[in-house]
Amino acid sequence: MRVGANLRRAAGHLWPEDLATLPQTRHHATTFGAMAAVLGVGREEAVTAYVSAWLLGRATSATRLMKLGGLDAQRCARQCEDAARTCIGAALTATSDDLAGFSPLLDIAASEQAGLESRLFQT
Repeated sequence: MRVGANLRRAAGHLWPEDLATLPQTRHHATTFGAMAAVLGVGREEAVTAYVSAWLLGRATSATRLMKLGGLDAQRCARQCEDAARTCIGAALTATSDDLAGFSPLLDIAASEQAGLESRLFQT
């Protein structure tokens, strides 16, 4: 939730007038989508940008956590392109009934990260 708040705060410095009417959101994906809508970005462009940024974030994390150079990280991201395009297509055709997930173990692990003595990332 902090990532969504950080995105909102940073974007507020760039487009203060445009984002003054942004609905209150906390999750990163929701904040990103709401910002895109307010700024007039189309659905396909917004979803593509979100997935691209997410993938780039994973590649960046891999270079920070592992002995993986930047070129290798970019190669990995490139190898994910077909899967990313499939994800984008699914997101663009999803209905509200499709937009749900159930991953309690992932949620538990994510909530425990904040209390760890040694954390990988601060976000």
